[in-house]
Amino acid sequence: MTLTYPNLSIVQKVSILSLLFITLTSSILGIVLTNKSTQILVDRALGDITQIIQIIHDQGSELVKHVQSVKDDVRLISRLSALNNLLLTQSEKPEEFERLRSTLEQDFLALLQAKPSYLHVRYIDKYGFEIVRVDRKKYNGNVYAIPKSELQKKPTETM
Repeated sequence: MTLTYPNLSIVQKVSILSLLFITLTSSILGIVLTNKSTQILVDRALGDITQIIQIIHDQGSELVKHVQSVKDDVRLISRLSALNNLLLTQSEKPEEFERLRSTLEQDFLALLQAKPSYLHVRYIDKYGFEIVRVDRKKYNGNVYAIPKSELQKKPTETM
């Protein structure tokens, strides 16, 4: 069976055929380009997601290391003989108490110098009074002991 277009000239028939060919080619090209651009976008998004996952993993690992370091520092502080002796002699011998307080202050200074991420370290007694406090200046990072006259009473909280 053949299609015939009796009223169309050969030029018109070729024009229609060319138009159909161009339409078909454009459609195929559009589909191919859409698929390719979609694939490029998906690949880029997957790459970004992979990068984000890696960053989260790395930062999570750093956080775990930091928390472990803080735990180790708390253990170290709890084992300082000056702190333990200070707890025992708080009201009995004022001269001994002051010597131990000064030793603990030096220990806290050394700790703060070794740990740049810490802003301050302090010992607060059971009544909420600061006994020793060592701070880091934010603008230059220098560490210093707070004079006894500037130590504060902190509110006591039940945990």
